[in-house]
Amino acid sequence: MDRPFLAALALRLLGLFTLLQAVWMVGPLVSDVVDSLTSQGGFSGWWLGSAFSAVVMLACGLALLRWAPAIAARWAGPGETDAAPPSPTARGLEVVGYRLLGVYMIVSGLPSLASRVGSSVASASFSTSGSYLTLDLFSSFLAILLGLWLVLGARGLAGLLDRLRGAGLQESEQGWKTREP
Repeated sequence: MDRPFLAALALRLLGLFTLLQAVWMVGPLVSDVVDSLTSQGGFSGWWLGSAFSAVVMLACGLALLRWAPAIAARWAGPGETDAAPPSPTARGLEVVGYRLLGVYMIVSGLPSLASRVGSSVASASFSTSGSYLTLDLFSSFLAILLGLWLVLGARGLAGLLDRLRGAGLQESEQGWKTREP
């Protein structure tokens, strides 16, 4: 098993997990809509944020399932998709792990961001929820940015942590390092 195969498998698992989370969100969403319809005040749109969140979560899960091999091949680069790829190194798997963590943060942050934007559109202003909504928007946006940094900077992060791990040690004492071409 080569690194692109493992990355594609992990991305597909993350996509399936995301789809299951979207399905899990449907029950409370239906309950919110029914409560809104049966309330004395009539039909309100406050559940719109939950609907946006579920739709974004569903879209992310489907996209991960559909394009997992293409994303993994893009991460690997042209040299690793040949007929006889080398076995994955510890550092290569570490890079894949950081990228998967980044994708997870993006996939988790997008529905939250969409939910908050949907709630603000339904309420027609940001002032109704006060600073909580602003703080929640900021934290969702920050999670997405951190996820993008993990996806795009995984090799650099792995190299930095490798240097930190070996700080003050002789070359012969750094047995965990593998030589990558």
